[in-house]
Amino acid sequence: MTTKKDPKTDKTVNIKKKEDVNVDRDDFRSILISGFKRSYYEYNWFESSHEFKLAYQLDIFEDVEFWIRNKRTYYHEYGIGNRYHPDFIVKHGENMYVVEVKGTGYLDT
Repeated sequence: MTTKKDPKTDKTVNIKKKEDVNVDRDDFRSILISGFKRSYYEYNWFESSHEFKLAYQLDIFEDVEFWIRNKRTYYHEYGIGNRYHPDFIVKHGENMYVVEVKGTGYLDT
């Protein structure tokens, strides 16, 4: 793992390459992950291992032109004052998709 200073906050940030991530042990909220080929950003931050696993798979698919881990910049307004921020935006062929990742706690057994 390497570290660098965030120029905006002057705080030290932990950086790992995607190959070095341990999905069972790493705290995804405390690291930036690099090494994705199809990601729009050089460094990505994930809230969970589920999000990381999806990004890892999106990076493998040849038909995916690019994917973006939404940093709360894109949103859809609904109702009065409500905003939905999807986790991912994916360009696949001629289509664009918004993707929301949910953990196993949301499975209906």
